[in-house]
Amino acid sequence: MELITILNRCHRFRGFVYQHAHFSADNKSIEVAVRPRKGSAAVCSQCPLPAPGYDQLAERRFEFIPLWGFLVFLRRSQLWRDVAASSKV
Repeated sequence: MELITILNRCHRFRGFVYQHAHFSADNKSIEVAVRPRKGSAAVCSQCPLPAPGYDQLAERRFEFIPLWGFLVFLRRSQLWRDVAASSKV
């Protein structure tokens, strides 16, 4: 069974898809690339409403639950969102 399949069965991120997983250069951690699901709208971090996204930031690594003694990091590019357009002020 592949790691992506295990991640999909154990933990699903709404609006995101696990792309591929590989060991880091030092073989001490696993890095999993994550991308937004096609057709899903970006959600504002301050309110639960969809917000238009218009640009990508640099890729970041987020620490995830360790598996089999290996650190796991999720890698993804975040989107700039127009927070003013999503808020109802």
